[in-house]
Amino acid sequence: MIGFLLMILAILLAGTKGGGRTSTGGIILIGPFPIVFGSKDIVKVMIALAIAMIAVLIIINIILFASG
Repeated sequence: MIGFLLMILAILLAGTKGGGRTSTGGIILIGPFPIVFGSKDIVKVMIALAIAMIAVLIIINIILFASG
């Protein structure tokens, strides 16, 4: 739900900017394997975000299985 709201907010903010350059990108996580796509300048940020998301998921799994 939060991700959907962030996407709507980003679209609205991008629409209010006059001119300029827009770069797009995204991540598809299939299990622990990220598929990163986008323009060249945003791909590095997306890879860092994918690594951070995978690390958070691993930590959550360790905490859940260790306490269970």
